[in-house]
Amino acid sequence: MSAITSPSVDLDPDDELDDTSELDSGPDATGRAALLVIGMQQGNLDGCWQAEQVTATVSDLIDRARLASVPVIWVNDLNPPASVTGSGELLSSLTCGAGEYVVLKPYRDGFESTGLADSLATLGSGTLFLCGAWSHESVRATMVGALSRGYSTVLVEDAHTAPSRHDGTATVSGESIVSVVNMIAAAPGAPAQDSSTMPCYDVNFTAFVHTDDTAVGDEALAAQEQAQDEALDPGDDD
Repeated sequence: MSAITSPSVDLDPDDELDDTSELDSGPDATGRAALLVIGMQQGNLDGCWQAEQVTATVSDLIDRARLASVPVIWVNDLNPPASVTGSGELLSSLTCGAGEYVVLKPYRDGFESTGLADSLATLGSGTLFLCGAWSHESVRATMVGALSRGYSTVLVEDAHTAPSRHDGTATVSGESIVSVVNMIAAAPGAPAQDSSTMPCYDVNFTAFVHTDDTAVGDEALAAQEQAQDEALDPGDDD
């Protein structure tokens, strides 16, 4: 489970943070990692490209993050996109663990008018792995928001999805949207921005575990490495 010990918290988007609420020196990009799970709510994945496969990949990421005691933060839509119908609850196949933070965002950017930056500062997290729904909106906007605040970002390229979009004259497939967002994430807009992508099987959460974190033992690290080896080489089914 995650090293967070506080109960799940709904952060009130009405409690707006001013710019001085963040650390003056910015986040420590060499610090601990955190996994941001963005908008994986009922209704949000309707019509999205490879929704079931992406949900399974996100679930795997969550399990591996918890195993390595990397904090999982759920960044949920307070107001889902207008085209989405659903309860807004998490997908039934995903569960918020004890002590994991829940951020309710009123805008596409998960940092805007929320306490996400303060929570990350409390956790000492400077590197953010991102996954979730609506690649071109919430995922992209939260990634850009993170970069503008000095975080390092890693977009898990096969763990986000989007629906096809129509503008009256052209149609862009969900697959194409995902590819474009991956290209954007792999090409940061400024020298100081540390932005990258990688597939799920390349994510090594143990590289971001601090040896002084007593919540992480050798057994957990070994289990995480074994899980990654199995993902790379599933072996024979016989």
